[in-house]
Amino acid sequence: MKLNTLLILIVIFFIACNKKEKKSIKNRTSENIEISKKITDTLRITNKCAVIFEPTANSIDKQKKEVGEEDFYISADDYLFYLNESNKFLEKQKIKIAHTKNDKILKFVSNDKSETIIKLNSEKETWGIYLFDPKRKPKKIDMTTTEEEFKKYIK
Repeated sequence: MKLNTLLILIVIFFIACNKKEKKSIKNRTSENIEISKKITDTLRITNKCAVIFEPTANSIDKQKKEVGEEDFYISADDYLFYLNESNKFLEKQKIKIAHTKNDKILKFVSNDKSETIIKLNSEKETWGIYLFDPKRKPKKIDMTTTEEEFKKYIK
């Protein structure tokens, strides 16, 4: 009897551990931004917001090999400066900001239910910013001119 009970518990344990995981993580800045980990890491965006992406450790290693470590750190310093300035400006505008890595897929859902999908790992830059208003298509902005681009896009 004890052996049967033990076998049943082991089977239940293995079944529970082998379930496909669908995990929804609420972003700290928005109730309508979620990360779905079912098949791919997709950030689904339905509200007005800014998405700031940065490189993963693998992307950093790859870029260091491509351009050299010294050049990488010089450009990284510039990117981080402009990202920091952009982030401060966007916070002052009280727009929701989602921070993510460049191995994610962005799925922007407009008011008319059309979707724009962007694979961040295919982007040329490893750091960047997208603005999104559900009334319009998402826009990748030049982070050196965030204030001007924001004012043109978010009306």
